[in-house]
Amino acid sequence: MEKIMPLSIALATDKLPEKGSLIITATDGGKLGALGKQLDKKIGGAISKAMKIKKFKGKPASMFALLAPAKSDLDRIVVLGVGD
Repeated sequence: MEKIMPLSIALATDKLPEKGSLIITATDGGKLGALGKQLDKKIGGAISKAMKIKKFKGKPASMFALLAPAKSDLDRIVVLGVGD
């Protein structure tokens, strides 16, 4: 028998969530939005470093996920490319 896990989705405004998984956006050229920049700074540039290693450019419908580093209470960070 499969176990069904509860799912909760919340749209962030200007505050980073304290736990769970987080989806942030990046535009063409790999530019993070305000929350993405805030989180990247909080976790010591881990998102920027991963974007550079993966050569992530923020093209529409592109994405990658990384496990959140120990400096964060998040589980996973997903970066979603949205283009211009």
